[in-house]
Amino acid sequence: MRTSSSQVERRQSLPRIVCKLWAGLACGTLAGIITLAWFALHSLMRGEFWWSKFNVAAGWFYDVAVYHAGLSWVTLCGASIIVVFYCLAGVCYACGWEALFRARAFLTTFLFVAAVYILAAYFFWPSFGPFARLWFPWTATMPAQVALLAALARYP
Repeated sequence: MRTSSSQVERRQSLPRIVCKLWAGLACGTLAGIITLAWFALHSLMRGEFWWSKFNVAAGWFYDVAVYHAGLSWVTLCGASIIVVFYCLAGVCYACGWEALFRARAFLTTFLFVAAVYILAAYFFWPSFGPFARLWFPWTATMPAQVALLAALARYP
């Protein structure tokens, strides 16, 4: 298929940083969506409502009301916080981490995901509220980090 000169100019007109941001955002969004599906499944396996983890994730904005909130705007807020966290992780990988360690990208992806896991386990998940650690044990968050690893492994 032939490309016209205007198509070539459009491809060359995007700065490299925009392409990197877009790829990192795409990887993070994919990891966030997979994480949402896993959290819903994990909640069902534990006998909880599927939206319980999403409600707890909205603890920044709704405080302790998240523990008795049903399926509502609280759920949507919490789900969006989780997706935004993974989107930021993808963008950070694309902008900073990948640029520093380009030669060993696959190996450093493991290190980056481990760093994100430690950050999330000790700072991000507990910041949702006093009982957030009960809803986000390592059995729930480790597969989410594996989803992030899989998404970042396909980073161009």
